[in-house]
Amino acid sequence: MRRATLGVLLAVACGGGAVMGPGGEGAGAEAAGTEAAGTEAAVRDGSAEVAAEDGDAVASGEGAESPTGPGSASGESSPDGARAGVERGESGGAPTSGGGTGAGPADASNDPEASAMDARRAPAACPAEAPEGMACVGGGWFLRGSERAPNEGPPVEVFVETFFMERHEVTNAAYAECVEAGVCEPPFPYRAFRRPRQPVVAMRWEDADAYCRWRGRRLPTEVEWERGARGPENTTYPWGDDPAGCDRVHVRDRRGHGCGTETTREVGTLPAGHWGLFDMAGNVDEWVADWYAPCFEGCPGACGEACAGEEPRGPCDGAPECRNRLRVVRGGSWWWPLDHATGAFRRGKPPANGVHHRYGFRCARDLAPPRPSE
Repeated sequence: MRRATLGVLLAVACGGGAVMGPGGEGAGAEAAGTEAAGTEAAVRDGSAEVAAEDGDAVASGEGAESPTGPGSASGESSPDGARAGVERGESGGAPTSGGGTGAGPADASNDPEASAMDARRAPAACPAEAPEGMACVGGGWFLRGSERAPNEGPPVEVFVETFFMERHEVTNAAYAECVEAGVCEPPFPYRAFRRPRQPVVAMRWEDADAYCRWRGRRLPTEVEWERGARGPENTTYPWGDDPAGCDRVHVRDRRGHGCGTETTREVGTLPAGHWGLFDMAGNVDEWVADWYAPCFEGCPGACGEACAGEEPRGPCDGAPECRNRLRVVRGGSWWWPLDHATGAFRRGKPPANGVHHRYGFRCARDLAPPRPSE
């Protein structure tokens, strides 16, 4: 069924007709550029996109957002108090608080049993070398989420083990190898989004997952992704707490989508953020492993304990099947303004995706190489 749908959409994109949807993000069909010379309306650079996104879930309400660009700080910095107790220091190894034991929320220095638990929770140190194309993200306890929007909170302390994460979003060139191997389905071929070093877009969650497994890796969990984006000091953005412009992040500004380019930017062409990771804010929304819940606590359908504590994996513990029907995307994209590009911003999207050209991904890996059967 999906191949048939892809064939129809490809025919439309190549033939110059507009691909229209019944509604969706923004207004009507999305357009990204002006490359389709000689056609009457609309498959622009990258084509017109089917805009309806059933199940698009952001508790703060995307349809009412203002076209705030990278110069605006509205609601972007998290309160200083929200990060109280978060470990500090750029080493990326075990936290320095609590005697360097990686202690959690409670001070158990006088309780031998609790101290032993704290020692067990201490994250592994980063090894001297990382696999090719990956960076080591130091683990530890940190405060996930924010109070900025209902679906980002309430903030809760979590522990994540040290892990590897790809420094760049997966590119068209890398993804094409998976397609050639017969493992991944081809993404929708938007013309303005097909350069080899641009991030691949318009693939299903299942294909992002398949690609990472084919590489001997996996999609990061949502809490791993947030640790990668916010760093050891749990900052609002990958570069710190202050808003930035297009010299740091590829988002919508007053000139238009993608800092006026109406497409994505080649990976690694803006400064790296925490841990040496590139494009953790903007460029493309990134699929992660978790199913989506509308909040962590205190709302209908809250994630609860599955999003707290040690190494949380979200609803249904990340199982292949779940009562939840949406997968999480993180990081904001070229299509959305800066307020989507914080380390805590999150959305739920249908994993089938359709043809939306804002979603990409990167892979992660445990410190120990996966066993052949995994």
